[in-house]
Amino acid sequence: MNQPNSVAIVTGSGSGIGRAIALHLAQIGYRIVVQDRSPERVQETCELISESEGESLGVIGDVTDPEDVTRTISETLVKWGRIDLLVNNAG
Repeated sequence: MNQPNSVAIVTGSGSGIGRAIALHLAQIGYRIVVQDRSPERVQETCELISESEGESLGVIGDVTDPEDVTRTISETLVKWGRIDLLVNNAG
């Protein structure tokens, strides 16, 4: 199932289940917003997506901080102009 031009934000996607979800969605054609508190983990996940020829945008932030949430949405809309899926995985 290919999702051309679809955009997914996956919170907590720097590692674990969130990373697995992000990688799977990228494999089926989603452009992925990798959102996590750890800059290193965000970069690692973005690199893994890139290695599989997917597209990603890394955003460092905490879902408990309203400013970070707003920034994540804003950066996504600036880059891709849409949000089709939100996976609220951060815990």
